Amino acid sequence: MAVQPINHAVNNNQYRILIEAGADINPAYPKSTCLPLPIHDYKCPRTIIESAIILNEGNIKSYEEKLNGEKEKEPVSNEDEVTINSLSELLEKEKKSNYNAVNREDYSKLLESEIEKLNYNKECL
Repeated sequence: MAVQPINHAVNNNQYRILIEAGADINPAYPKSTCLPLPIHDYKCPRTIIESAIILNEGNIKSYEEKLNGEKEKEPVSNEDEVTINSLSELLEKEKKSNYNAVNREDYSKLLESEIEKLNYNKECL
């Protein structure tokens, strides 16, 4: 059995063109081929189309969020914020008190690195 153009278009997710042109794509496939199959069976063209629509809607929503900078941030609990602030204060105290130590250069670099990480984490909040 040769593949008809309408079937080929549906299988290649070109169903919008067919619908806009006024084609009724549902009768192109016997309903009996889709009914007994499970919902996630991709042999059913209707399932393919519905899956494509769901995927498109999800992509559109995520792209709009990215373009508008509306990516939802996870709510930060007060406990996390207090922990970050106390660690920041502790690092500053340690940096000042141990700055004159023998290995002050290495220690200073480590503390600077931790402070940079901490500041980055604060920005992410």
